[in-house]
Amino acid sequence: AGLSWALPPFFARDILLSLRILYWVHPLPGQIFGPLELALQKASVAGAEYLLQGLKSPAWADGLTLRTGLRIFEIPEACSGMKTAITVLLCTLALGILRRVRWFETAALVLLGLGQVLLLNMLRITVLVKAGANQSPEWSARALHETVAVFLLIAVSLVHFELALWLRWKR
Repeated sequence: AGLSWALPPFFARDILLSLRILYWVHPLPGQIFGPLELALQKASVAGAEYLLQGLKSPAWADGLTLRTGLRIFEIPEACSGMKTAITVLLCTLALGILRRVRWFETAALVLLGLGQVLLLNMLRITVLVKAGANQSPEWSARALHETVAVFLLIAVSLVHFELALWLRWKR
């Protein structure tokens, strides 16, 4: 009721849809969230392994850890990027609703955003493994956790920028 009073009448039809999305997406059940988090964590570690090998850095993935010649980098599930993926999912759905794009354009934007989250997470892990070669073992877990906010801002900004480019191209 407060949203319908606070927002202009133009947004009235979007209020119920937005609340429904928040109700559905935010508290994802553990049966969905757990396997997705593990899959994203494994894909991020595997992708970072390939990126490191492409950069001529000897590294291999062993489950949820990256091993270099000198160090072992464990990727905790809290830093898997799943919370960022959920946030990007909510932001892309909100952008699709507010910009009034077609449902298939919103679906494509969501898939693009989630793919970018995975790629950015791989890049983040790769950079931290390269930068953390001479750091203490505690540094890598702390730095990985502390870079999530920057990672989130980049991911959401990219999705917003791509939607703006798409809408401009459509006109």
